[in-house]
Amino acid sequence: MTSPSTASLSPTPNSDDRSIYFDAPLSHFHMNPSNPGGPSTDVTNDSNGWLPATDLPPETHPNGAAVTRGGSHLKSSSSTRSLKRSSSRRSLFTNSEGRTIEGSTFIAGAAMTGPGSTGEPNENLAFRAATADASLTSKQRSRIAKSEAQDAKHLSRVIKQEAKTEKRALGVAINELAALQKVQTLAIRNEARAQAARTKIFADFQKEEALFLAARSKFEAAQSRLNSEDETMEIVRNNAQEATERLQEKAQEVDSLRTMFGVDERERAAKMTELEGKHKSCVIC
Repeated sequence: MTSPSTASLSPTPNSDDRSIYFDAPLSHFHMNPSNPGGPSTDVTNDSNGWLPATDLPPETHPNGAAVTRGGSHLKSSSSTRSLKRSSSRRSLFTNSEGRTIEGSTFIAGAAMTGPGSTGEPNENLAFRAATADASLTSKQRSRIAKSEAQDAKHLSRVIKQEAKTEKRALGVAINELAALQKVQTLAIRNEARAQAARTKIFADFQKEEALFLAARSKFEAAQSRLNSEDETMEIVRNNAQEATERLQEKAQEVDSLRTMFGVDERERAAKMTELEGKHKSCVIC
């Protein structure tokens, strides 16, 4: 019977020159003689010539040979992961103008049950797990299965807690929407008052205009008041329009959050059903 340690050291199928612990590829050391036709130098080490690549400059060997290391992809891999994280936080919703609807944390969905909540499958790890599992006893398999069932229950509690957090976030967004609606109501009320005041001043202006030749001074005073009220009304109207636009944007966000919450609830229920099924199957084992 092959021990787990021996199985983990055995070559795995479909292996490539990549480490399972780092994103950087594994590269050989190469010895480039500084003089053509010079003596060749063999580099030996405990890892059979394989080391993680680094971004260090070439080093000169005491015998004159330059040791070159393969270029590392750590920086490019790090930037790629950063782009993936930023895209995972990006909203899935756009408004009528095609712009992305920005919102709070859950605008792109829940972290525990969304498409990005699971890692990519690794064939090498699956092969190693199957090889090790074949050498285990039924008691060992049962113990591991019970441990995995406990982890599944713990994960279920975490998913439930995230559901509560997402619901609270939705409530906060709805409260913000209600606050913006109150601002809109007040702005519209002020606009109506300004419009009524402007109408009254305009009526006075028409009367004074009819008496322009007889009372030029009164006409100019009324005209000055009209201009002042027009400026006031324009300011108030702009405020009302801005409040309406903010209300519309928040309404779009809330609608997006409600849609995403519904999707997350369904995915969450499916995930819970899957976990409960695994738990029951482990108990039977």
